[in-house]
Order: sequence, then C-alpha cells, then structure tokens
Amino acid sequence: MCCGYYSAYVSISCCIRLVALLYLSTALLLNDRTHTFDSAYFIADGDRTPKQKLKVNMTEPHILKFFHDHSKDCKKDLKVKAKAPMTEFLQTVRTTLGDLQKKDEAQRYQLMHMRDILERWKIVGLNRKLQVKPRKFEEYTNEDGEIQERCTEVQLILKWVCI
Repeated sequence: MCCGYYSAYVSISCCIRLVALLYLSTALLLNDRTHTFDSAYFIADGDRTPKQKLKVNMTEPHILKFFHDHSKDCKKDLKVKAKAPMTEFLQTVRTTLGDLQKKDEAQRYQLMHMRDILERWKIVGLNRKLQVKPRKFEEYTNEDGEIQERCTEVQLILKWVCI
C-alpha cells in the first residue's frame, strides 16, 4: 500500500480515515515491527459530496412572491431542485437586483453572489439546491373576509457543489 492521488474535495470523516490509512501504509512500508497488523481495511461509508452554502434573510417582495407562488403551505419549507423553478428563481433574483436601491449594499452583495452562483454552470442535474425557509408571518384579511397568514420574511439557503 502506498499513498497515491487523493481528491481535493474530501470530507472531514474521509480525512480521518485517510490519516489512519496513511499511518498504516507508512508502518507497512517502513517494515515497522513495533505494530502488528493482521489486516488493514479502508472502508468508505458513502459520504456525500461536499457542498458550499450561502444563507440570506430576505423581505423583498419579488422573493416573497416566488415563495408564495411555489409553496402550498406558507408555514413549510420550500425546496427547489428542478430546472424550471430554479431558472425562474434566477430571473426573480435578477429582477430584485434591478429594483434594489443602493442604500442596502449588504443585501445587494448577497443577491449578486447568489446570482453569480446560479449563472456559473448550466442548471442541470443536482449540482445546486435552493431551500426557502419562512421566518416571519403576518395575518391579513383576504377578499372573502377570511383571516389568513402570509410570510413576510424568508431565509434563502443556496447549496452548490464546486466542480
């Protein structure tokens, strides 16, 4: 056994197993007689691909409209993985960026970062995932006079795989 090429995207648990493997292989290569091994196993447990994450809290009307249009229940999280809604969300982010004033520079920067991530690669497969979590609610009266709730703040969580 000798150490060879290892991927740059290794999770922490893989790193721990890798250190153990390197220790074993070094001891075997150096004919270290102080350690006796009957057998050495390196078992991968199917770790998921490491992802990066961006979280943003939003109260922008376009983002809230996207959430209400795609969510059946405004109290539950919305998960977007499919191409069509992800493309629609990208367009919503572009529209929101166009409408944002210069005064809210931090939120504008986060939306520009989100836009850049969504535009970086073709929207195919499972290389990106959007999660929209409702955070704050308000009650309102609809046209029929019924009291209903709507979301007034959401947390956007965009996860992506670095390719």
